[in-house]
Amino acid sequence: MRIPTRVRRTPSRIKDGINAVRMLLPRCWFDAAKCARGLDALKLYRADYADKLQALRPHPVHDWTSHAADSFRYLAMTLDGRAGQSGFHRQIEYAQRGLV
Repeated sequence: MRIPTRVRRTPSRIKDGINAVRMLLPRCWFDAAKCARGLDALKLYRADYADKLQALRPHPVHDWTSHAADSFRYLAMTLDGRAGQSGFHRQIEYAQRGLV
């Protein structure tokens, strides 16, 4: 079995990839038992809060959740070819189906 591969350049803005994940998640179905660790990583992926700036820092925290979240982000960027082209502020198109 041959799996087609695509080479994707690293996105210049992490926010573009995070937005692509936000658009992909409503269309995803996960096996709760088999994907538990990956789902935990996606849930716990976060950015630190800067007290001085009263805002979140621009880059997410690099910890054990980073690798799983980055992998899912690259998947989302690859599946959504428009993600890196039109920028972070593109309108999110949510699926019209219900969530389970």
